[in-house]
Amino acid sequence: STAAAAHLTVVADGNVDIDGIDITLDASGDIALECGGGDLTCDADTVTFSSANADDPAVIIKNTADDNQAARLIMWKDRGAAMADNDRVGEIDFFGEDASQNLQQYGKIMVQALESDHGTETGVMKFQVAEYDGTLTEGLMLFGQDADGEVDVTIGAGAASTTTVAGILTAAGAISSSALLSGTSLTLASGNSSFNGSIA
Repeated sequence: STAAAAHLTVVADGNVDIDGIDITLDASGDIALECGGGDLTCDADTVTFSSANADDPAVIIKNTADDNQAARLIMWKDRGAAMADNDRVGEIDFFGEDASQNLQQYGKIMVQALESDHGTETGVMKFQVAEYDGTLTEGLMLFGQDADGEVDVTIGAGAASTTTVAGILTAAGAISSSALLSGTSLTLASGNSSFNGSIA
């Protein structure tokens, strides 16, 4: 259309195929996709959102239902076959550049199927960051265990790593340390409390 404003409307009860050409929507205003059926499906290997504005692009997932539920972002791995132990279920990667403008990955969140057998499924969630030479290393790991209601956590990487707790650290179970405890005081609750070591 040569008019100042125009609309493109496709009304079809089947598939609309345009083969052999690229489709570009270059609108002077906003673009709204309204799905009467409730679903929007995109079959693409890569979807890129790009903006030259500060703090953009922003991806907003908004729930407007008047209830106590929330919006969800679902990472779903479907092999089309049986899941195997250590299969990656989902990953979130964080990339930037270094001072020489080389591409550099600075972080990753990854979830794996630690045990995939039916009835004993357990997962592992890993939080990785680049350390020293840009190598990604796990700094926080959460492991599902073979006992109901148990999740193990590993914090830090290497004996030189430090974990800082700004407030009070409370342990419902035992505290085990093979190294020197550093602090000004150690308080033991009454009962079967014991301490064998030294405080710096």
